Amino acid sequence: MSTRRHVSYIELASRVSKPLPPLPIATLAPPTRLAQLAKPLAGSRVMLVSTAGVHRKADQPFGHINDLSYRMLPQDIAPEAIRPSHPSPIRRPGLIDINAVFPY
Repeated sequence: MSTRRHVSYIELASRVSKPLPPLPIATLAPPTRLAQLAKPLAGSRVMLVSTAGVHRKADQPFGHINDLSYRMLPQDIAPEAIRPSHPSPIRRPGLIDINAVFPY
């Protein structure tokens, strides 16, 4: 028998010791058509951008919510060498399995 239950992000966020400040809501432009690749995907360079605050364990964690800095990670870094530091409950699944927030 499993003891797992679904917990919503709002429920998790309400449990933090310091309430999170209200965040602005982004307004998005209408979707644009995706461009065709000029060469096959296997011969292309791909970049992954994550907002989970993933960094090397040896590096300084990200700061508060308005920390707009970034970390570049080499593509061959081992999953055991990185961790998320997003200052909210969204970090918890990434601490259990990094693939939840930074697909390896």
